[in-house]
Amino acid sequence: ALAESDEAYFADIVRGVIESQRDIDAAIKARLASNWKLERIDATLRALLRSGAWELMKHPETPREVVIDEYVELAKAQMGMPNGAADAIKSLDTALKTLPGSAKLLTLKGDAQLKSGDTKGAQETYQKAIAIDPNAKLPDTRMALAQLHRQAKEWDKAQALYDRCIKEYEGNTAKQAETYLLMAQMAEEKGDEANKILEAYTKALSADQNYAPAYYFTGKFLSGNRKARDKAKEALETYVKMDPKGQYVASAQQLMGSLR
Repeated sequence: ALAESDEAYFADIVRGVIESQRDIDAAIKARLASNWKLERIDATLRALLRSGAWELMKHPETPREVVIDEYVELAKAQMGMPNGAADAIKSLDTALKTLPGSAKLLTLKGDAQLKSGDTKGAQETYQKAIAIDPNAKLPDTRMALAQLHRQAKEWDKAQALYDRCIKEYEGNTAKQAETYLLMAQMAEEKGDEANKILEAYTKALSADQNYAPAYYFTGKFLSGNRKARDKAKEALETYVKMDPKGQYVASAQQLMGSLR
């Protein structure tokens, strides 16, 4: 149940939105993309926008990060809907007019652009987010940008970003393991020597021994080496035990069958 103070504040928001809806809607419409009507936004999301706008208008002391987080949740909700990426981009553009210079909002906009198929736009948006403060810790943003450079076979740019991610994910061993895994896969794509590829997979396993995907991809890589078949089978078996309903279980079982 809501605390009494929360209930009172919620009642203030509802009453305030009703009393000031004309002004609130005018403020929101002024920040929407051209040719985009407020009425086109989902009713629930429209209510969230109005509530957030009322808080900004009546409580300007509301911390910037709190307001940003509200926009983030709104955009995430939109992206979870069918064809919602375009709506999320419009909402984030509206938010960025009010809160320019937010790396968090720019990163989420890049994610929405990527989901909508605008790879070039996503790359530019991620770069803008990082450019706000090149020394800021933005590992998720750098990771997304690294993946785009990797897809474009811009290996050096991707590697530099992965290396930075490893440092910025300090304390998050699962994300460090994921980053090493992506580096290993990139090394395979580049055609690096087997020892260098295996070194990257080994780093993924060492970074977090509970990160199951590292066992699958290590086993998959080793399965191509006749001398490493036992190690490949061991890694694949470990993956299946750790994540019996995992994404790669069927493939792992198939590979294990071929190694017998």
